[in-house]
Amino acid sequence: MSSQPSPTTCPHCSQSDKVQSASSAQISAPIKPSDTPLTFIKIIRWIFGGAFGLVISTFCVFTLGVLLLGGCSTIASAQYDNTGITTLFLPLLGTSLLPMLCIIPIVLIFGGGFTIGLPWLIYRYVNNNYKQRFSSWQRALHKYNLLYYCARCAGVFLKDQNRIVPIEQMQSFLYEIQISEPIWPYGG
Repeated sequence: MSSQPSPTTCPHCSQSDKVQSASSAQISAPIKPSDTPLTFIKIIRWIFGGAFGLVISTFCVFTLGVLLLGGCSTIASAQYDNTGITTLFLPLLGTSLLPMLCIIPIVLIFGGGFTIGLPWLIYRYVNNNYKQRFSSWQRALHKYNLLYYCARCAGVFLKDQNRIVPIEQMQSFLYEIQISEPIWPYGG
């Protein structure tokens, strides 16, 4: 039983009887990068965002309670003067409203920066890193699909190239950047 020789010849031994595609030779393809860190950071963003929302809503309820209790106690214990402004509103403004208005921006800026801004920045960094690794993996997978394996030489090569790479160095060969076609007028 004779098999037809592969039209592709090995650049090292110049024979084609032991040459087959890398996928047919069951040589492992490049491994797809994991997106688990992205999922983990998304969950952290939801948890921190929910915690910030809970803090803000608790703070708003507390502020409303202080204003209502402070206002009710001021009204109940107030001694009215002719205008009613001094004894009614100034204690309310001084004891409850002004401190709360000073604390709200601090809580929003620092709390929001930590619970929303920091996870967002981390997610952005991890997402950009993942996109680069995924793009590199796609290029390597495309190169793998064009790869041939010579069992005689135990190496891989691309068709129409004079370079054969040992199987142990295949992954680094797949991830190296190569120009597949010559750029005119500099190419041959």
